[in-house]
Amino acid sequence: MDHSKHEFAPGMWLDARRALWIPEARLLAIADLHLGYAWAHRHAGQLMPITARDTTADRLCALVDDYKPERVVLLGDIVHRAVSVKPVKEALLAVLDSLPPQVIVTAIAGNHDRDIEHLLHADSRFVPVTHFSTSGCVFVHGDAASAAAAEADIKATKAKRGWVVIGHEHPSVTLGDGVATWEKYPCFLVCDGLVVLPAFSQWAGGNSRDEFMSPLLECTEIRSRVGIIGDRLLPMGNG
Repeated sequence: MDHSKHEFAPGMWLDARRALWIPEARLLAIADLHLGYAWAHRHAGQLMPITARDTTADRLCALVDDYKPERVVLLGDIVHRAVSVKPVKEALLAVLDSLPPQVIVTAIAGNHDRDIEHLLHADSRFVPVTHFSTSGCVFVHGDAASAAAAEADIKATKAKRGWVVIGHEHPSVTLGDGVATWEKYPCFLVCDGLVVLPAFSQWAGGNSRDEFMSPLLECTEIRSRVGIIGDRLLPMGNG
């Protein structure tokens, strides 16, 4: 049995590499890349060390090689901040260049992506939108402004018992031995008609509390948490 993938609903697959795969639509989605994280902090005067190479493009390329999608959805917070610093633009270009030319890129703007279009203003591959709907799903970052912009599509999708797919929350789960040892792992949240993707960023901290930022989670019951433990997925119910 392949424990790196989990079908939480018919035709809706989670991948332990922090991605969602919808075979019918040939669509691969990832959320919260936060490209240029360290450089954005340094630009703001916080001297964060540049120690490890960003692996975002490599990890996305591996997913694309495996699934051969027709469309890749970048589900918001694509950059940590759209600062005019060369390495931030290079990181964004590296992600786009890692995709085959026939793959359609749908870039959904998140709350961290203000002015992101100015980084690649002449690149036709990258045109940010507020949300995207296809195959009974609506994709939206999940912050209050994006949820408001997608309100009509979200209502229509829920009425048809489709799925709302968001990021924004960086969900995680804490596992321990009940005594003194514990560890936090990224996870997916599966709710009634809504799924929350973990942050694709290698730098993102995880939110393991039930104090959510997105208004889309205010009146939604979590059915299960699906933890990412190395290269395996661990469905854990709603506890």
